[in-house]
Amino acid sequence: MKKIAYLLSVGALFSLLTFFGCGDDNGGDVDPVQEQINRLSGTWNATSVLYNPPTEDRTPAYTNFSLTFNGSAKTYSANNPDNTPGPFDEFSSGDWDFGVSNGEPDLRNILLNPSAVGPLSIEILDLTDTELEITFIYNQGQGGRVKAVDGTWVMTFEKAN
Repeated sequence: MKKIAYLLSVGALFSLLTFFGCGDDNGGDVDPVQEQINRLSGTWNATSVLYNPPTEDRTPAYTNFSLTFNGSAKTYSANNPDNTPGPFDEFSSGDWDFGVSNGEPDLRNILLNPSAVGPLSIEILDLTDTELEITFIYNQGQGGRVKAVDGTWVMTFEKAN
């Protein structure tokens, strides 16, 4: 009889520990969209700018160029103090959102000014807490100055804050 009582006590204790040990674990679930927004938010300073890679390295012309993404408001701004002609003349600021693939947010695709007739679609090649690498095709040009920036761009950034 003592053996049965002992086994029942151990079983009950095990059940209680299992029940309380398996509490609601929502704290561990991270929303992948919010995680990507958090990683993207901040100011990114250009470290490498390639135009029609590997044809032309335009990094020297973009040494002071930066992109800032505000995740909570989903806005962005491009800081181009050297006024280097480029695609961010037209896309200097506005709103942004993730693209959509199969009805779900595409966390590797950013649309600048998504409600515009011709948003700029940027593919994220790499995004860590400290580095961002993007590529996009800019084909909006009319006229000599803008035509000189039509093409494929690959830009690498380092996070400033």
